[in-house]
Amino acid sequence: MNINELKEKFNLPIETTETGKSIDSPIKIKKGTKKYVELEYFIISYLLEMDDNFDYVREGQRLLSYKKKNIDFIKIKITDKKKSSVKYEEFYFDITKVY
Repeated sequence: MNINELKEKFNLPIETTETGKSIDSPIKIKKGTKKYVELEYFIISYLLEMDDNFDYVREGQRLLSYKKKNIDFIKIKITDKKKSSVKYEEFYFDITKVY
């Protein structure tokens, strides 16, 4: 499921259809959203589309200041149980209006 489908299906309080995969295309959280961190994790869980063959954990999270914006950076560690391999995914959220 992509971010557009996710936004429509769950009526998410996001202002953009950016991918969130780079600091220049963060997913923008709408003003007034109170539980934005929970929203970020919800979005990530759907974008990763994981099944029982994978484990994923938050490897790191930090607040970045970029072009006068507050960006929440989240790094996810994904372990493929069948292949015993590990990869990382990064997500960026513009939280300027809620932080």
